[in-house]
Amino acid sequence: MPGIRTTEGLNAIAWTFTVAAVIMTLGRFAIHWRKNKRLSWDDHFNGIALIFLVGYVMTYQICMSIYENGITDPVLLLRANIANTVLFFTTIYAVKASFLALYWKIFELSRGFRVAWILVSIFTFTSFLATFLSMFWQCGSPKYFDDTERCKSAVPIKDPPVILMWCSLHIVGDLLLMIIPLALLSKMLMPIRQKIGVAMIFCLVLITIVLDILRTVFTLLDTPNTLWALLEPTIAVIIAALPSYGSLLTSTSKQQPFSSFLNTPQQTSAGDLESPRVAYNLEMPYISTRGPKHG
Repeated sequence: MPGIRTTEGLNAIAWTFTVAAVIMTLGRFAIHWRKNKRLSWDDHFNGIALIFLVGYVMTYQICMSIYENGITDPVLLLRANIANTVLFFTTIYAVKASFLALYWKIFELSRGFRVAWILVSIFTFTSFLATFLSMFWQCGSPKYFDDTERCKSAVPIKDPPVILMWCSLHIVGDLLLMIIPLALLSKMLMPIRQKIGVAMIFCLVLITIVLDILRTVFTLLDTPNTLWALLEPTIAVIIAALPSYGSLLTSTSKQQPFSSFLNTPQQTSAGDLESPRVAYNLEMPYISTRGPKHG
């Protein structure tokens, strides 16, 4: 795949993976709507990521058209590249938000998880702000972001420290998003086979980490990075939709609910749940969040 350099080949990859992301996301919506008659915050963020992804691929094609048609307007090229870069990172961080919303829905009643979730959310939001704002400070001030003379280049974002900062924040954030569910998985009451399947889904984030490293290395070496830049956000959106297809993890036709924590809820005289670590019931194919029923 690294040998693909033609515009036709890159366009085929871009739209093939984008269509796959659309299908997976719409399938996620259908599964959740059929089961719950509503969509949750993790679904909404997945949908937002998909919208940003389509915009990203479209601005990529605009940039390619500018190059191919020999348009020499440096300001137009600069703005097109900035728009493409902004949509790239908004797609990536919308996917992160989707996972964070999903984790809260599943594990919200664990005190330790709530603290970890808040800390990771703060880190993710701060990383997004640092990444987003740094794009407009490349030329010293946002008011000069389209001043090609001041930037000394028609293509923005060429400062190695900034590129390395983006990569580092993205990788650390993804690792945290992977560690949280894996750490809690050991406390969940479910068959080992399902634990392995769920763990494999969450470990797919390693794919986006590898793609981000490749994209960063190729960028710093000033060699074509388009392939990796196209694969990273499209695959990220696909991965975000995968947890909804949990039924693929089991070959049994009968759904078997399992509680997420070893701790069992205690009921007070008022009928409320005393323990903050109340068990959730997670059912395949959809990871739902219905608590235990009390008669």
